[in-house]
Amino acid sequence: MRTVLFTGLLLLIANSSFAGVIDFEDLTRYLPGTDLFLEDTQPVPDGYSGFSWSLDRTGNPLAGSPSCATAEAFLWMDETGFTYLYAEELSMTNMERPFTLTALCVGSYFFQDQVVYAAGFSGNRVQYLESFLIDDAFQLTRYQLGFQNINLFALWAGNGVPVESFLADFPHTLCIDNIEYEWSEPVPEPSTLLILGTGMAGLAGLIRKYRR
Repeated sequence: MRTVLFTGLLLLIANSSFAGVIDFEDLTRYLPGTDLFLEDTQPVPDGYSGFSWSLDRTGNPLAGSPSCATAEAFLWMDETGFTYLYAEELSMTNMERPFTLTALCVGSYFFQDQVVYAAGFSGNRVQYLESFLIDDAFQLTRYQLGFQNINLFALWAGNGVPVESFLADFPHTLCIDNIEYEWSEPVPEPSTLLILGTGMAGLAGLIRKYRR
């Protein structure tokens, strides 16, 4: 009995978390009755994977949702799993439940030496701000982030060098895929743990008394 009580207490103390990868594959559409992809673009639905999605790096819901593409990824960007998100800038937000952004895959269309900025916000404060460089166009690369306990993640494109001169005025569209994240539940406060521990100890005492 004592072992069970201590095990329960330890489980409550432990910070429970859930890790996941957003790959957008379940937004893929197939030609009915076949394994062929339909050429399609559609907005990422609000609330998808527990986040609000925006085309604005500040997380403004009025900015609209970024688009998720199917089939195009096979033609334009390798190793995306056929479905991906594309935008010049975007944000993913959950103001009620902090999350950790551990890594994601990013590629650039039509531009090499593409600068990409990533920011993590806690409330209205910037907690993390990083930049990295995508060397080659049409190449998806995985980047480690480690943005812990944030409410809003933003990603946007900076300057880049066009692969052809006539592409200089094209938008710096990014390919984003395999966003790795974790949800974290808050750890109980010490006072809460003390009350809980006292109650469990009392319960154990009652059980011993009645067994005698």
